[in-house]
Order: sequence, then structure tokens, then C-alpha cells
Amino acid sequence: MRKTLILVLLAAGVLLGTGVMQSQQNGEDAKLAKFVDTFLDAYWKFYPTTGTMNGFSKYNDKLEDLAESNIEKYLAGLDKFNAELVNKIARDKLSPEAQVDLELIRNLIDYDQLRLEKIAPQQLNPLYYNEILLHSMSALLNGDINDAKLKAAAERLKAIPGFVKQAKDNLKTPPKEYTDAAAKQVVLIQDYYKSGLPADVKTKFSADYAKAVAAVDDYAKFLSGELPAKSTGNVRFGPEAHQRTLQVLTGHTLMLNDLNAIATADTPIGPAPVISTSSPTRSNDSAVCAALPSGS
Repeated sequence: MRKTLILVLLAAGVLLGTGVMQSQQNGEDAKLAKFVDTFLDAYWKFYPTTGTMNGFSKYNDKLEDLAESNIEKYLAGLDKFNAELVNKIARDKLSPEAQVDLELIRNLIDYDQLRLEKIAPQQLNPLYYNEILLHSMSALLNGDINDAKLKAAAERLKAIPGFVKQAKDNLKTPPKEYTDAAAKQVVLIQDYYKSGLPADVKTKFSADYAKAVAAVDDYAKFLSGELPAKSTGNVRFGPEAHQRTLQVLTGHTLMLNDLNAIATADTPIGPAPVISTSSPTRSNDSAVCAALPSGS
């Protein structure tokens, strides 16, 4: 359970705690493990491309459905998962390691709700659609190509025209910077569909392949034609959402004004450190890297 959960959390950009891998479980741990399996299945079903990228193949033949009704259905499901964590999992009965897992999954659920409701890449970030168009096929057709992958690729090709229509309908007022970047990037995606896909995909599913390429081309025209005039938004998503993002991604509960007070406090400053360049060294603790989720 922990290995799969960590992969999901890394993909979502949620920083991990320091729980230790353990295979032993008590009864409450087993309940949590079953809950996580059920949740992850719903998660991969909503994010099938991310699932493919993380080696979960159950929904390889699906493409993201970002219709408003489907997003609302998924968010309602997240509410139910949250309620189940509160009402059906006894935290004090979990092993210390499982308690870490519980907090990780809560963070993931909280962040996914925040992301879809407040950050809203489905409405404000065309790069989100770019990534799905590219990785839905490239991750699936990476490595050895077998019949199962080809069959899944055929189903995803069929879904691409509908996905492009959703993108055009959903994108409201993205920041100009996002639109400009997406318009530049989509040229590479067009090239991948026309030159990078395996020959078997092009020949065995020629009709659906042609429709998918046409849809990607249409999306590219949209990015450079219609969307720029609508790109009046900005990258700011408000103090409340920003605060929640910091709390979920870092696990810290300090409010932004507390952090500001600490940063601007009149603290005595000592002498500047002496920096030697004669024998450069690197500390393993010199940097922390947090991977942010796609489209955020």
C-alpha cells in the first residue's frame, strides 16, 4: 500500500512524511489499506493518464473526462472518502506507520479538492490539456508494444476529439502566460502525433488516428487563434487558496501573516559568513525539491 500511495502523492506534489515501510498490519491498519485501495481506484479512474504514467494499467483505455458534471461527481466522491476517513477509521488504533499513511491520504484528498475547485486547471490552464494529450499516448506506448497497449491506444485515439472539445469549452480566462506557453508547446505535440506514434497505431487504426490528428491540429489553432483574446486571467488564485495550498503541500499550519511577521521581524543580523571557494563542497541538506502537480 505504502509504495503505491507514495507514487500518487509524489505525482500530486504532496510532500511526504517520514513513516517507515512496514508490511505488518493490525485490524485497523487493514481497514485503512482497503480504504486506500478503493480510493486509489477512484483516483486513477478520474486521472487515467496519471495512472498510466505510474504503472497502473486498469484504465489505460480511458482518457480524462473533464466535463463539469464528471468533476462534480468526482468531488462528491472525495467528500465521501473524507467522511469515511473521519467516521470509519480509528486513528488511535492505527500503527504509527499507518497513522502517517492516514495523514498522507488526507492531504492528497484535500489538495485534489483545492486544485479542482480553486486552482481549476481545467478552466485556467491550457498546459494541463497539453500534458494529457501528450502523455496519454507517450506513456502508454513507451517500451515494448503489445496487443493490450495497442487496443488501449485505439480507445484513447477515439476519445481525443471529444477531449479537445472539452478543452475548448472549459478554458475560460487563462493567464496569457499559460496560453502563450501552451501554443508554443503544442507544436511538439502535433509533431509527436504525426511522426512519433508507432506505425502500427497509424495503420491499424487509421480512421481514428486521422480524426485524432485533426483534433490536435484544431486544438493548436484554438490556442493561437481564439484563446488569446480570452486570456485575461492571472496566476494568482487568492490568499485563502494559497494558504490552503501551503498547508496541504508542506504540512505546516503557520498562517501567512505569521510567516510574514517572522520574515520581517527586527532580528539582529550577525557578521556575514566567510565563503571559501577553494574547495567547493555540497551538502545533502542544501536544497529541498517539491514536485508540483501537472497543470497547477
